[in-house]
Amino acid sequence: MKNKSSSSRRDFLLATSVAATSIILPQRVRACLGRIRKPIRLGMIADLHQDVMHDGPARLKVFLDAMKKEKPDALVQLGDF
Repeated sequence: MKNKSSSSRRDFLLATSVAATSIILPQRVRACLGRIRKPIRLGMIADLHQDVMHDGPARLKVFLDAMKKEKPDALVQLGDF
């Protein structure tokens, strides 16, 4: 039987990769964010439950009308479906 040390080569490579990524990635993100000229605007709606709520379609219409005026970069639906 082989005597395996408590720290394997695979563990070392994994730890080194995680450390390098955690150092390099934030710098890359900051560099990319510096190029963004205007804030990113999101429109969010949560727990619409359109199929089970009696006023679901009306609430969705109110939200979509507001988003047409606001003109966000993206719409996000949060909550369960």
